[in-house]
Amino acid sequence: MKKSKASKVSASTPVVNSPILSAENNSTKPSDLSNAELVQEPFELIRFDKKLNIFLGICVLSFLILSLLKIHGSSVAAWNDIIPEGSTSTKSILAGTPKRIRMDEYAVLTPFTLSQTYKNFPEINEAVGGQKAPLMSFVPVKHFITYFRPNFWGYYFLSTEQAFAWAWNFKALGILIAVTLMLMLLTANNFWLSIFGAFWLLYSSGTQWWYSTSLPDSIFTSAVLFTCTVYLIFSKNSISLIISTLCFILFGIYYASMLYPPYQLPLAYFIIFLLLGYVIHHYNKEIIFEKVFLKIGFGTIALAGLGIIFYKFYSDAKPTVDAMINTAYPGKRTDLGGAGFTANMFSEYYHIFVNSDTFPQLWINICELSHYLNFAPVIIGCTIWYYVATKKINYLILLPSIFVVFLLIWIKVGFPESIAKLSLMSMSPPKRTQIPFGISNVILAIIYLGQLKTMRLENVSISNKIVAIVITIFFVGITAATNDSSSGNFFKTPQLVVGVVLFATANIMLLLPSTLKFREVIFMGIIAISLIPNMMANPIAKGLAPITEHNIHQQIKNIDKADPGRRWLVMGGQFYGYMAQTTGVDVLGGVKYVPDFKTMKVIDGKYKRDTVYNRYAHTVYSSYIDGKDSTIVALNFEDGYTIGLDGCSPRLKQLNVKYVLFDRQPQPVEVRCMKRIADSTVQIYQIND
Repeated sequence: MKKSKASKVSASTPVVNSPILSAENNSTKPSDLSNAELVQEPFELIRFDKKLNIFLGICVLSFLILSLLKIHGSSVAAWNDIIPEGSTSTKSILAGTPKRIRMDEYAVLTPFTLSQTYKNFPEINEAVGGQKAPLMSFVPVKHFITYFRPNFWGYYFLSTEQAFAWAWNFKALGILIAVTLMLMLLTANNFWLSIFGAFWLLYSSGTQWWYSTSLPDSIFTSAVLFTCTVYLIFSKNSISLIISTLCFILFGIYYASMLYPPYQLPLAYFIIFLLLGYVIHHYNKEIIFEKVFLKIGFGTIALAGLGIIFYKFYSDAKPTVDAMINTAYPGKRTDLGGAGFTANMFSEYYHIFVNSDTFPQLWINICELSHYLNFAPVIIGCTIWYYVATKKINYLILLPSIFVVFLLIWIKVGFPESIAKLSLMSMSPPKRTQIPFGISNVILAIIYLGQLKTMRLENVSISNKIVAIVITIFFVGITAATNDSSSGNFFKTPQLVVGVVLFATANIMLLLPSTLKFREVIFMGIIAISLIPNMMANPIAKGLAPITEHNIHQQIKNIDKADPGRRWLVMGGQFYGYMAQTTGVDVLGGVKYVPDFKTMKVIDGKYKRDTVYNRYAHTVYSSYIDGKDSTIVALNFEDGYTIGLDGCSPRLKQLNVKYVLFDRQPQPVEVRCMKRIADSTVQIYQIND
């Protein structure tokens, strides 16, 4: 059969353009092609058929309904118990339980967001940090960059609680749609496998336990960029090229402006490897070079638009970026790799037996130990087996596999300093790189499943099949022993046995010689079982009542309404500082995303202790009175410090501080220059003029 020109190929005419056999719509049996060319269906981009359109419609409709109903997965209800006020501890909870470990969400990002909302989204917000901290802390801000962050578009036309739900749900919407479309390309329009892959990524423990960070956004924006690039290379339709160009610019800015290298850099490398594999696998000169000048034009517009807009954003944010880069933490942090996984490479096989309260103490916490299921050893081993037997290379699997090995070397062994810095991997510590490593493993597994029907090995003896199965079972047995030892014997023997049975079966389903009719279904079923516990990693909640109806929040808001623009000082535990941040007042206390040197110059004098506060940090203020107006600045953790000072210090008037909140009954000497104006859960004092 001779190759037909791409422009003349009909949907039912098979063409020879790849060494990989398509198992669908082909009447020729693989066994009949041992000495002949292998054929497949003509190349096709995403097939937007009825099934796919219905799925996309359900995703968008669900997103809109949940957002309008103010339903989200935030753990803001943790405030019900952190600072009790006498109301129900389940306020706003519809199902599940809030997770105290998600402190970076309910105690950092949510207060930042509410502070921005009440201040009308300023670029400068001292409650968030110094410089233009809101530009970098990934919160809604009145700046053109928000036009390129569709997760925040809800703040333009919805209530605060609806917009909050919009931003939360947009992450899930993005993953389900963008990853599904990307996988439709990578699996040759295998609809169910593509949807399964998107849900697998969404409900993996790594995604769920880091959901409130930029991780989900990094996943779906990188998927969009891959899909748009494929269309700019292969599409012949002008409308498709225009849409791809616009989406590339929109989501390219979204991706770049998150500025979190530990996720962004490895994922960018992965997309490049994935794209190379896709282009080589589907290379067709006629398709690629048809309308080539139009494609080059749109590609140039996409890259130029991305570059110009990002340059404008970076110019506005540069002083803030410089301040962040030069912080003691995390800006000065560099790494040479080799630290390994927080748990181990295959700890996810046994993740169904851990939760936020019960986990191996050696693995730090439920967030740090969470990543993604890994089937790379069997996939790579079978790919090598396939090559040895057939001398055929499947680049769609080979290139992502090379990347997985690349990241594994970085995590387990490390790179020489020159290579680490040249590759920029020095900016991605292994404990963070394990997340992109896991994501690439999931995508690799889906690609491999999609290719299995085309990668047939004929005449494999029963003995060789048995050997392959035994090796696979032995390998999974090793993962059980590894988890048992690295966790300090945390897992019980029955749990290890269950893990071995489940994942030995899953791995066996990936073996090339297997001819089981339902092996995809069996494999996906096992994955689904392992993901079930992750579905309640985050609760189902409605609104922000645990914060906005809290009596401390309302007291501060009422005082600020009567006397706006005044600064506050929180003398007490860190959570009281976070609560004050939620009201929109400028507060000394809480988290500072970027060091506030303007404030610290007044407190510290000549920056004598700048190595302490020159960092992203949780800040706590406490009383320190020595009659000399001295201050103490002490580092508690790499991301936290305490400041001791006199509440009656003249320094506070320089900083426009008029109100002081105590989480306890203060001593008379502490409030000698103040008068009490509120007394309930906390004590609020006003500094005398």
